[in-house]
Amino acid sequence: MSDVMKPMPFGQLMDWALTEHERQGSVFGVRRSASYAPGSGIDLFGGRIEAPFGPAAGPNTQLAQNLVAGYWAGARFFELKTVQVMDGAELSACIPKPCIAPGDVCYNCEWSTELTCADAQAEYVKGWFACKLLSREWGLGADDGFIFNMSVGYDLAGIKSAKVDGFIEGLKDASATPAWEECRSWALANLDRFEYVDAAFVEGISPKVSTSMTVSTMHGCPAGEIESIVSYLLTEKGLDTCVKVNPTLMGYDFVRSRLDSLGYDALSMERSSFENDLAWDDAESMFRRLIEVAKSNGRQFGIKVCNTLPVNVTYNELPADQMYMSGVALFPLAIAVVRRIAERFEGKVHISFSAGADENNIADLYHAGIWPVTLATALLRPTGYDRFAKMAENVGTVENVSRRRVDVAAVVALDEACVAGDAYRRPERAQGKRSLPAALPLLDCLACRACVTVCPNRANVLLDVPGFKRKQILHVDGMCNECGNCAVFCPYEGRPYKGKLTVFWSEGDMDASDNEGFLKLADGTFRVRLAEVSGTFDVDDESCGLPDDVRRVIQAARDNYAYLLG
Repeated sequence: MSDVMKPMPFGQLMDWALTEHERQGSVFGVRRSASYAPGSGIDLFGGRIEAPFGPAAGPNTQLAQNLVAGYWAGARFFELKTVQVMDGAELSACIPKPCIAPGDVCYNCEWSTELTCADAQAEYVKGWFACKLLSREWGLGADDGFIFNMSVGYDLAGIKSAKVDGFIEGLKDASATPAWEECRSWALANLDRFEYVDAAFVEGISPKVSTSMTVSTMHGCPAGEIESIVSYLLTEKGLDTCVKVNPTLMGYDFVRSRLDSLGYDALSMERSSFENDLAWDDAESMFRRLIEVAKSNGRQFGIKVCNTLPVNVTYNELPADQMYMSGVALFPLAIAVVRRIAERFEGKVHISFSAGADENNIADLYHAGIWPVTLATALLRPTGYDRFAKMAENVGTVENVSRRRVDVAAVVALDEACVAGDAYRRPERAQGKRSLPAALPLLDCLACRACVTVCPNRANVLLDVPGFKRKQILHVDGMCNECGNCAVFCPYEGRPYKGKLTVFWSEGDMDASDNEGFLKLADGTFRVRLAEVSGTFDVDDESCGLPDDVRRVIQAARDNYAYLLG
């Protein structure tokens, strides 16, 4: 069904990436790419990143294809989506859909991965292995030029559970996991698909998928619990660890005043969200203790700025009681937190960033010593993953530094500039959805690519179909969790994840959905469900009873995009 994602086998993942790249020069719909000279980059967490940015723990790091798309585009630091002891169907049932609304202000009501811990681990292993293979085959940079960073939450007992502990240990060394063997076996059996990958390279891929952690703590998590989690990960798990903090550190009055001054006075918050969250005095003393714990254990400790800001649903933005604010409006709050930390620690603490970062401010953040920088909201807007190539261009050559230090003066300048100019001010005229006076057609829409570029899971796909002047869009049911992001940007009155012709991967998925679409059957025929006709059809038979335009689209999918069919 459409709101349950189905991880694809590694063979399908690789066939999709290699075939699309060969025929179209894109990868999972991403057209722009960035590559890096081998040897460039920054040492971090026992590894190296050729670029100081990548996707944040969120919808863009939940499935293996998201990671491959990001890597192809130029990302080199991947904060994997958070896992917790509540997972899979149990967690998914708690998340109202749609769960993302990136308008003038970006809101969401989603949190951890909707996969099980075991499936999430497998996706991250597959993404790791695929990026290793493709880095060599396509000459995108060094095969060790990127880092996967785990994220877990939200309490120590859950993190110590067998489920989450198995997730952590399986990414510290994936060699004994089923996913690793799946990837290795496929690569060795398909060396003929590669020009520059041989058996020795495959056997030499490191199974150490991740040796670092970013701790995600829910709003209201006590300071003592946060410190216990980070200490445990540093000492018992041997992981370089960053802890996420929230803009609530600045206090209600500061946050309210700054938002109001930038035109966000209509945004509603509860003072209790600040009173129940980590306070600055507790945070500062905790940071100092954790710095010493990390030093004594030969590990790195850092602070991730920031998580999100809880706000009230006041205009039916999402089907929830409370939601989380992110994107451009969060930047002026987050940079204030960075300033306070940088000033109090004289620039001597590792600070990473995720709050309204994009191609326009990435260079300023990096040159101020704030990295890695991770993104979510920018990737959920039109052009999506293609933004990474522009970010690489704007940052320029990334050179290693012998000592990590934040430039306090540069941070102060960033903080002052964001409230003095208009870049972070809410537009006087709100940006509404520009709609065509028409319902979204099943086929032959404008094919503007908006729904393709903004989908974090790559679930909307463009097809060339003989006889059509425009490209056609198929929706891939198994890759969709009904986040709703494509509906925000579609110019028609409709929702692409509901209104476009859908390809299903199983009978059960098709039965659980109301979408018009099709499923390839074992005998080569197709089960098709349309508003006007349903049944099993031989699409090579022009008189089979299907509308001719639908028949030709299914034919094209079968003949030229077989990797879509599952």
